[in-house]
Amino acid sequence: PDGERIVYSEAVYADPISALDAATLSLEDQRVYNLKGANLRGINIVGGGVQHITTEDFQDMYPSFSADGERILFSSNRRGELLGILGIKANGRSGISDLYVNHRNGTVIQPTSAADGTVAFCVVNLDPVRQQVTDHQVWTHYGPDEFPTQRTRGKSPAISPAGDRIAYINP
Repeated sequence: PDGERIVYSEAVYADPISALDAATLSLEDQRVYNLKGANLRGINIVGGGVQHITTEDFQDMYPSFSADGERILFSSNRRGELLGILGIKANGRSGISDLYVNHRNGTVIQPTSAADGTVAFCVVNLDPVRQQVTDHQVWTHYGPDEFPTQRTRGKSPAISPAGDRIAYINP
């Protein structure tokens, strides 16, 4: 939020990727690598250096700063098999809290927040038998929405700072 720090997720693979594989990977690549986990990292753009925000090899992914910059929201499997939304203090590695962790047969990803406290996120619904994606939905919670509310079908939501609009990818 202040333009001085970037937060990202770094994959940790169950088996090492060979240097040849790493050099030849592309966006069109169809190879599958077993993911052991993913950890959150931060980089201070002004001073440099990498901060290890999470280190336990859960699947901590899709980080975004809260509108006030005080917390980092992220998707994680720390509370179960499916991903939910957790938050952590932006200035350190303590204080992980649950925001939204259970959603029927879906996994919750890509949280983004507004100044009024509204959190927009994507729910990826899975066929429990075939383990395939059946739908993507944009939901909101907190702020004026006392309860989780489905807004539309779509993915990759980004809520406006005021919380009155959501940009997303239409399926």
